[in-house]
Amino acid sequence: SAVGVPSENDAVGGAGHELVEAPGEASATYMPDIAKTGGGGFDCGPQGLRDLMAMIDAADVIFWNGCLGVIEDPRYRVGSAMIVDYLLAQTGKQIIIGGGETASLFAGKEAEHIYLSTGGGALLAHIQSSVLGSPTVPGLAPFSL
Repeated sequence: SAVGVPSENDAVGGAGHELVEAPGEASATYMPDIAKTGGGGFDCGPQGLRDLMAMIDAADVIFWNGCLGVIEDPRYRVGSAMIVDYLLAQTGKQIIIGGGETASLFAGKEAEHIYLSTGGGALLAHIQSSVLGSPTVPGLAPFSL
């Protein structure tokens, strides 16, 4: 049961950064290496999406809590929408979606093989203490301060 982090230096950013235009997206820009920009990323980039899809392919159980981008802005909703479609096409996997914002991406697209929960933080806390019996969630460990 491997927990992975996709290419963290692969992101889509907004105006004000020295970036390259994303193919077909005049209003969003692609950052091949976010660490060198000094700015923030607002959506998952192409390599990060490929990494996530490979992790989904390799897993029997998928737990997703938290959108990939600033989904309130349609320009930065693309990565999350692509993963939603990818998860909907999966078969033979248990898929759990946690958090109201993430679950909202599935509105009108519910499927029998996907469990939607609006309890994001509460679901993470439950998994952390009850299921894992651990003070930290493995997928969040890289982000610990």
